[in-house]
Amino acid sequence: MSYLCLTVRLHQPLFHGQRDGGEPEWPPSPLRLYQSLVAAAAAQTPDGDPMAVAGDALQWLERQPAPAIIAAKSRLSVTPYRMYVPNNTADLAASSWSRGATDTITARVEKDIRPLHLIRPADLTEPVLHYLYDIGEAPFPYLEILGRLARSITHLGWGIDQAFGNATLHATMPASQAGEELWLPVIDPTATQLRVPIKGSLLALSAKHGAFLNRLKQDLFHPVPPLTAFQLKGYRPDSLRQAQPFAAFQILTIDGSRMRLFDTTQKSLVVAGMLRHLAGQAAQESRWSDAKISSVIFGHATLRNSNGNQERHVHQHNPQRQESQDIVGPDRLAYLPLPSIEFRGQGLSVGSVRRVLITTFGQGCFEEVAWTRRALNGRDLISEHNGHATGMMASIPNSEKMVQRYTNAANTWATVTPVILPGRDDRNPRKAEKLIRKALLQAGFTEFLAQNAELELRNVSFWPGSDLASHFRVPKHLEAYPRYHVRLKWPALGQEPLKLPGVLCIGGGRHYGLGLFAAERVSE
Repeated sequence: MSYLCLTVRLHQPLFHGQRDGGEPEWPPSPLRLYQSLVAAAAAQTPDGDPMAVAGDALQWLERQPAPAIIAAKSRLSVTPYRMYVPNNTADLAASSWSRGATDTITARVEKDIRPLHLIRPADLTEPVLHYLYDIGEAPFPYLEILGRLARSITHLGWGIDQAFGNATLHATMPASQAGEELWLPVIDPTATQLRVPIKGSLLALSAKHGAFLNRLKQDLFHPVPPLTAFQLKGYRPDSLRQAQPFAAFQILTIDGSRMRLFDTTQKSLVVAGMLRHLAGQAAQESRWSDAKISSVIFGHATLRNSNGNQERHVHQHNPQRQESQDIVGPDRLAYLPLPSIEFRGQGLSVGSVRRVLITTFGQGCFEEVAWTRRALNGRDLISEHNGHATGMMASIPNSEKMVQRYTNAANTWATVTPVILPGRDDRNPRKAEKLIRKALLQAGFTEFLAQNAELELRNVSFWPGSDLASHFRVPKHLEAYPRYHVRLKWPALGQEPLKLPGVLCIGGGRHYGLGLFAAERVSE
């Protein structure tokens, strides 16, 4: 895999670009870079036609997926400064006159500006931006022309943000330096939205430039239409993937004399069910509302009638629903039985379940997770089979060694319970791998991570002592879906292997411990 790196260096550690609504934009969007390259191409021809010198390269670039961006860290200026800007007043006055307001003199000469202050990397004299495009292994024919355009750009965004650039190829993704952040495109409407070029952006920019040149014609003002040939793409700093909150417990016998053991293959679901039931009991005693218990504890959706009124809570996987249903998102609790991973003989081996984690895969249940640590400590687990106490919950530190196997940062992970694919694979390995990547996206990982993680899939576990994937007990509504043991290795960034923290749990049934990964090597 190779990367095209379009580098832009700003002359000053300031940036003035803004998003829609006047919000500061950082990092500068890929569309800004694209517009700068188009302007550089247009400046190299007498008639200002970028197609004449770089049409193929620019049309290739507009068709590429959103790039990763390495950008300096920034902070918004606390105190604005005032600029006096004489430009555009002719257009504003002409616009007023074209509407009949001939007595209106429009002048906007004052602007209060709050730029972004950029942090220079320690060994560089100016802030640097890298736009990284995955170009695969095929020969790349546009390096020379794109490098020439990048070296010809004069600014990025506002005219006062002067810059110059270059284009290079890299065998691996360059790593961010101290003071920089890696921004990755993600499928998340709450992430920072940046404009990205699409097929047709080049023609639209050329048309807009032509409209601008002819805006004053035959004594009339012709407004320049805004650019619409782009898409918005969510971006998030890779550093924002933080460890999920969790509460860890060990399960003791009723007299508290030793740890209670449950078979990993057949009893993990039973443990998760008892744990969920126990959390529901504790929530009722804590006077949670029925709606909160239903969604946060049990993960039920709300069913509404044709008038939009709430009727009842139902299981999310109910395929018979005809009415409108609110889908429960990731803001719910997950109950994860943890198989022990112990040294036996020559190496590590998977054993029975002795511990559990309660966590969330969303960003909205942090307080509820902390509450479970207090509310469930010392309570009895009740068997759903006979109603008798079968174990006792005892809170343990997050730093407990076995817990760290599931929560500390690591590069390579392997499942201790099989991943249930989010669809049918038709026994096609490539389709199965594609579904695993889909499961990673559904679990909240970035598109970059989902598409570039190294994957191995098979029925046999990667851990000694663990059972075949096909032998694990799964809920009835997931029995028809294929399941695999998976080894996952995060992609390298530069020369360093990328390490991400757990809890890593993907696929169907992940809220009760199916698709749970353990780190092959734990970071301290």
